[in-house]
Amino acid sequence: LVWEGQKKNRLPLMGLASISAGLGAITRVEGFIFWGLLALYVAFCRTPRIPIKRKALSVAILVIIFPILLSPILLSTKRDTNHIAVGEMTSFSINVIRENMRAILRPGDPIARINTEDYKSLPPLTKDALELGIRHRFILAVFEVIYKFIKSANFLIVLILLGLWKRKREGFESSDWYLLVVFTGLFIISASYARQSYYFSTRHGLTLVLPCLFFAGHGLDFIAERFSRGLDHLTSRWNIIKKYLVHFLTLIIIIPFLAQGLSFKRSDKFIQKEVGLWLKEKSYQGSVIMGPKQLLRLAFYADGTFLEMPDSWEKAVEGIRKNGVRIMVVDSCTIAEDCPGFLENWSRAGLFPVKAFKGEKEKCVIQIYGGP
Repeated sequence: LVWEGQKKNRLPLMGLASISAGLGAITRVEGFIFWGLLALYVAFCRTPRIPIKRKALSVAILVIIFPILLSPILLSTKRDTNHIAVGEMTSFSINVIRENMRAILRPGDPIARINTEDYKSLPPLTKDALELGIRHRFILAVFEVIYKFIKSANFLIVLILLGLWKRKREGFESSDWYLLVVFTGLFIISASYARQSYYFSTRHGLTLVLPCLFFAGHGLDFIAERFSRGLDHLTSRWNIIKKYLVHFLTLIIIIPFLAQGLSFKRSDKFIQKEVGLWLKEKSYQGSVIMGPKQLLRLAFYADGTFLEMPDSWEKAVEGIRKNGVRIMVVDSCTIAEDCPGFLENWSRAGLFPVKAFKGEKEKCVIQIYGGP
């Protein structure tokens, strides 16, 4: 919307961009930062056809339309109508930015979040990794973002690089620079996030892939051009292939992604979601959940605290009593290796079976046990 609004000099598109950016801003603080980056782009982008006053109006609309539309809602929720909703929202936004900037500039020490006994029980390799993370926080965050970007792009990274090379050879246009500015802004936000939280999933890397899809398209064109030259010696019967070569190549690329997405190999994630939501629905929300590391995801959906199951039953019993574990989840196929002694002793420790979950294509069962 920002790009089209700039190119076509249409203020309604800027208004829609303000609404879209505002919704992103109240969803995550990164959205607020990105909103600011877009406003700076509109303000400083070279647009000879647009006079300064018109550009200033575009920036103003991009920045204030969403707060103006949101103000009546905030005002209607206030008992004291003397409060100005716009000012209240502005002060709230400034406070949120200030708090997050403090966390970004001075991220917490991960070791300080761990109590002394738990830290001493960690393997030496984990301790060394934490120390390394503290000393080289920013460098590790940058490499983590790069790694997750490449992992999210999959083999599209080849098309993206070819497309960048093709556009550079032809000469970058304003649309190319806009996408590069967007990518740079997202990269900085992502690196700051990884540096602050020590966590960055592949779906965050996917956000960086989105502005690069344009260059992936040019990379596909580049490959099609090379293939087309190789088909020049073929007869006229092959003309349809030459004419729709880009479309055929696109299908070839899409089919593996569809096959992966529609396969049942990763149905374990759906089962974990089902288990987590079931626990949340049955009033186990916020519970301490113990289980093998591969079942970590279900604690997220249950809004619970996950505690990794120790490698022996004796340690597991101690952890249950010490941490107030309310739920234990086990994988029937791996429990004998995950926690030797569990199958023989769970009933003696006061645990009781609650429910079992099994996917349609799965051989293994996720068994839920209630704590003493």
